[in-house]
Order: sequence, then C-alpha cells, then structure tokens
Amino acid sequence: MKQITWNPAWVNPFESAWSIFEKIKYANALTSRDFSNEYIIKIINRSYNGLHKYLSEFNKYNLENITQAIGLNPYEHTNLYMKQLIGMFPNQKDAAFLIRPDHTFCEECLGMGHHSLFHQFGLLHKCPYHLSNLKNICNSCGKKTPFNSLNKKSNGGFECSCSNHFVSIKFNTLSDWKSNLPIKDELLLKWLSMSANESAKFRNTFLYFPSLASDPNSIIFLLNYSLQDNPTLTQL
Repeated sequence: MKQITWNPAWVNPFESAWSIFEKIKYANALTSRDFSNEYIIKIINRSYNGLHKYLSEFNKYNLENITQAIGLNPYEHTNLYMKQLIGMFPNQKDAAFLIRPDHTFCEECLGMGHHSLFHQFGLLHKCPYHLSNLKNICNSCGKKTPFNSLNKKSNGGFECSCSNHFVSIKFNTLSDWKSNLPIKDELLLKWLSMSANESAKFRNTFLYFPSLASDPNSIIFLLNYSLQDNPTLTQL
C-alpha cells in the first residue's frame, strides 16, 4: 500500500466520510478508481441488516487499508456522529429517511473543502455554520448526485461525475481544511444537547419519518415534544 499525504487535523467534527475521501483524492491527485482500488476493498455478500442505509455502505467494504493510511476508521467516525443525529430513534432503518439521499451541501463549506453530515440531516434546511441555503445540484451540470460513501464516477477530489468541481474551489492551501467552524444554528445546538431522558421520550412514539423529513418545522416540533413531562403515545 502506498503512503499518502494526509494530516489528521484536516478532519473536522461531523465531517462526512465523502468529504474525507475527497480530501484524500485531492491531496494525492488520485482518481476515484485509483483511490478505491488501493484503499477500499469490496466484500461480496456481507450482510448489513439493522444498519441504516448510509452506514450500510461501509459494511460492503474492507476498510483496513484506508484506516491504516489515515489513522481513522471511516465507519466508526460516521457512526459516532450519526448516533448524535438520529441515535435517539429506536428504528434506525426508518430514521434513515432523515438522511437526504442526494448529495446536499453548503456552497461556502464545499468551496473550502468541507462537507458535513449536518448538510445531509433532513431536519436542517440551512447550513448550521453559515445559515445559508443548502444545494443538491452541481454548479456546472445542474445534476444531482446520490450521497454515499464512495463516488466512483468522479475523477478527482470534490468533482461531480461531469468532471467539474461541484462548486468553485476557494481554499488556498490544504491547511485551510482545518476549519473548526462554530455552529450558529440554535435549534441544532439544542438537538445535540438533548438529555438521555429527553431523547428517551421518542422510544414509544410512532414517527412517520417521510413527513418529518419534508416539514421545515419538524425539528422545533420534536424538540418541544422531548421537553414534555409525560408525553403519551402519539403519531407525529
């Protein structure tokens, strides 16, 4: 396995594995094919029952090479933050409706080489760092891209399958990738600080996740519900 240019400081909290992989490709001038052949080994017929859809993508691959190369396991990194977003819901397969299927991004973030799991979180409709609108189409071709851990159709880092960057690159050096952006979205801060007692109130509640994902006020409704003293079994 070849050594690669990499700095663990380039990984930010809640950064998506897609973003990490694109940074590796960009820093090492790797195509998607080269990256996947060298560092990601597909495993045939591995079961992934019980995992929500995005995490199930990781279970299709042997991640030992990439984990050794960058000192971080992409599955464990993603699972840690995904639990903070949707781990309070007992049925993770249904809760996967809260993870957008199309690659969704903040133009300011992506221009600086950063993509967050927050951008894929269906309860948020603006970037929690810049409070700007989110996009899900390439600036060059106008097409959507499915969001998964590996984009084998693109050429270089942060590129769409049309071979152009999703947005104009604005970072000057790779050190700009260490962003440490503060979260400005007050509702998201409340969501992340939800206590165990508050999140436990969702265990016996029927939630229709497709509706929650489409309603821009869902996060307010759910936060208010979690603060009730004695919530009853309710359809939300």
